[in-house]
Amino acid sequence: MTALQRRIQRVEEQLGSKREAGLRLVITAAARCLALDSATCVEILEECGYLRESDSVSVARLIDIPDGLDAKGTERFLRERGADICSPRRYE
Repeated sequence: MTALQRRIQRVEEQLGSKREAGLRLVITAAARCLALDSATCVEILEECGYLRESDSVSVARLIDIPDGLDAKGTERFLRERGADICSPRRYE
């Protein structure tokens, strides 16, 4: 359990609220246009099992998709490399 997850759990316990679904964070770049919109990218990642409904925090870093890919290339990248985009990173 990460520090962020513990903090969220503590706040939920203090407020007496339980969420049915977890928190999903989708990171995109405002100045960048992908061939697929972010909702479609998230659907593909869910379909492939990289993003799941859970009571924890899930992250999809769409900023890691390379520039210049068309729609098919973007979909292929998400299906093949989705684990890299959705796995938590450790910053040291």
